[in-house]
Amino acid sequence: MMHVNKFLLIKNNSMKKILSLCTVYCVLCISNTAFAAFTDTQYSWYRDAIAALETDGIVSGSSPGIFNPDLLISRAEILKMLLKTADVKLPDAPTEKCFPDVAIDTWYHPFICGAHTLGIANGFESGKFGPNDTVTVLEALAFGIRAFGLENVLTSDADKPWYIPFQDFANTNNILQTHGHTLGTKISRAKTAELIVRLREYKVKNATLNYKSNGCAVNGNL
Repeated sequence: MMHVNKFLLIKNNSMKKILSLCTVYCVLCISNTAFAAFTDTQYSWYRDAIAALETDGIVSGSSPGIFNPDLLISRAEILKMLLKTADVKLPDAPTEKCFPDVAIDTWYHPFICGAHTLGIANGFESGKFGPNDTVTVLEALAFGIRAFGLENVLTSDADKPWYIPFQDFANTNNILQTHGHTLGTKISRAKTAELIVRLREYKVKNATLNYKSNGCAVNGNL
C-alpha cells in the first residue's frame, strides 16, 4: 500500500487554489484590455491615452470599434479633438466661409472657423486652410498649446524659428521629447491622443510632468 504524505496533499491543494485564483485574476485583467472600445488599439503604445479620450467622449473612432491609431491625423480632426478636450467655447459659426476650402455644410466648419477666430489655428499663405491635410508634430503642439491657453508660459525669440518656443516648452515640461520627432515628422491619431492627454495633465497640474511612457502593458509585459 502506497504511503501518501498528508502534508504534501494539503500543500498541493493549496497551490492549486492559489493558481486558480491567479488564473481568474489574469483572465479578468486581460478581459479589461481585450474588450476595450476599439479592437485595433489593444497593442497600441498609446492605448491608455486613446481610452481616456474615448471615455471622455472626445473620440468615437473612424467606424464602430475601429480607431485606426496609425493613420495620420488631419488638421480638421485634431482641432475638433483639441477644442473638445480643452472645453473651448466656440463663437457662433459664421454663415460664410472662413476659408475658401472650408464649406459651411461640413462637420469641421465650426471647429476650424472657431479656432481661427480665437487665434488657435491659421491658414496657409495661399489663403486656404487644408482641412484634410496631415499635421506635423510641431504644428499639433502649437495648436494644442494655444487651445489649452498656455501661450503665456512660452519664451519667444524673434531670432529663432516659430516652433522653437513651443518645442522648448514641451521638452522642458516633459510633454513631448525633442528626440521623438523632426521638423517634418507627421503625427498619427494615436500620438495625437497622447499629446492631448499630456497637455491636459499639464494644464491641470500646472507643473512639469513625470515623463514616462504609458505604453501598452498587459500583465506587466510589453
